[in-house]
Amino acid sequence: MNIAIFGSTVTEDALSALEAEAVKYEGLYVDMSDAKQRKFVKDNSASIKSLLKDVNRKRIDTKKEYNTSVDNEAAAIVKRLEDANKPYTLLEDEWKAERKRILDAEKEKQAAIDLANQIEIDHELALMMDKAMTLEVIERKQQQEKYEQELIQKAKEEAEQAILNKQNIEALEAENEKVRRLTDTNHKAHINNECLESVLMNTPLSEEVAKEFIRAIVKGKINHVSINY
Repeated sequence: MNIAIFGSTVTEDALSALEAEAVKYEGLYVDMSDAKQRKFVKDNSASIKSLLKDVNRKRIDTKKEYNTSVDNEAAAIVKRLEDANKPYTLLEDEWKAERKRILDAEKEKQAAIDLANQIEIDHELALMMDKAMTLEVIERKQQQEKYEQELIQKAKEEAEQAILNKQNIEALEAENEKVRRLTDTNHKAHINNECLESVLMNTPLSEEVAKEFIRAIVKGKINHVSINY
């Protein structure tokens, strides 16, 4: 096949060389556990995969210009590249499958070891729990007795605090009442003084008579007259 459109990406000689190299590995055993051989397989596969990407990129970039011819040529090249990559892909897949089998076997082995260890731990724990059961009963009894004593002591402390709180509240209420009475007395005295000043300013009464008049009003002895506090 004459490669025209993709000549800048891959040549017929390069494809033929890749195909010829791939044929050598068909049915051939490769020790994938050997790092050098595994690297060779991976490098060849990666090289072909890189060319596949380049060809697809080239196909996309020139599709509008060449349309059908691009698709046909690209499809032919892709098939040849994929066929050339099959031996490497098969070797990689076999290697991955073998690694998975080994890892799965190791996991199963480790799981069996872990289970055996857990059984032994559980057995020892059961023995320890059985041995500790009597001590636990004794300890619980001691803890219960201690708890009951703490409750009694706490109730005693709370009762004493309640008495103290009551005394504090009563003292505070008495002080508040004292302040309230004093405030009320001062307020009434202020109002009474204002009334006295008003009487002195607006009547010919003397100060002593005016005071007696205010006292009579405060005591409710003057009908229909009161002071608004």
